[in-house]
Amino acid sequence: MAKRRSGSKKKLKAIPEPEVPITRSTGETPAADALTVCWMLAALITLLASLAVVLFELFVMHGEQQATPGAQVFQGVLAFSSITTGLIGLLFTLLVYRVRRQAPPRNVTIVVVVICALPLLVSVLRAM
Repeated sequence: MAKRRSGSKKKLKAIPEPEVPITRSTGETPAADALTVCWMLAALITLLASLAVVLFELFVMHGEQQATPGAQVFQGVLAFSSITTGLIGLLFTLLVYRVRRQAPPRNVTIVVVVICALPLLVSVLRAM
């Protein structure tokens, strides 16, 4: 058995704390980043639900058969979800402008507002 030498132990150096705090790459708070992501997701879900309603309408219009009651209910659910997420997206647009330090690009905001407002406008025009 080999003997250990008492003087051969090396002490590990402690890693010093960084003097400059680590910042996020966006320069925004985590809450602002999360709100921006939710804003974009609301716009995306609104767009997808609206496209599904339009495709369903085209399918029923050009089809030879009437839509079944279950399919009509499904279309109503899609329309309701597009209106609801559109309202949420419009609300998040206002919140994003209040919470973020730097405003989102104007083109993105315009596209999101159009996507989120379109289901509301279509539903109002259908009700007339």
